[in-house]
Amino acid sequence: ERIVVVSPHFDDAAMGAGLLLLTNPGSTVITVLAGEPPAYPDEVSPWDALGGFEKGDDVVAVRRQEDLAAMARLGARHVWLEFPDHQYLAVEDRPTPEQVAPALEEAVRASGATAVFLPMGIANPDHVLSHDAGLLVRAAMSEGDGAPAWFCYEDHGYKHLPGMLAWRVAKL
Repeated sequence: ERIVVVSPHFDDAAMGAGLLLLTNPGSTVITVLAGEPPAYPDEVSPWDALGGFEKGDDVVAVRRQEDLAAMARLGARHVWLEFPDHQYLAVEDRPTPEQVAPALEEAVRASGATAVFLPMGIANPDHVLSHDAGLLVRAAMSEGDGAPAWFCYEDHGYKHLPGMLAWRVAKL
């Protein structure tokens, strides 16, 4: 009845669960890493450069506008959590699943979800983070009547990498 898709980045729900969203209008997409970084790096990251961004561009602002357009096309509502993408943070400053889980749980509960779809969590550290935080939320919400059903969707950009899906399934 009320579907939530947890998206590590702005594009992941559309690419990995787009058909699900398109066939279930009114669903909610919670983007975990939708926050502004404390500062953009001096040099544009290779990923941002591939997207056509240059030094001085506000990448997150542009990505948010792209996300709004994609969600309108898919008929989905958006929720943006305020954690920055790992590419903008030093390793020691990156959020952990334990730090992300409370905000993610609050967003899932507020949505009234009856089904939650997590990324499988392969290859990219932000995908692993989002998956692992989602498992913490699942554990916290598993008690009582009305707990949502939980599923995983494929990480579109990484599903083709040999051994990655087997690695995640083994961890589960």
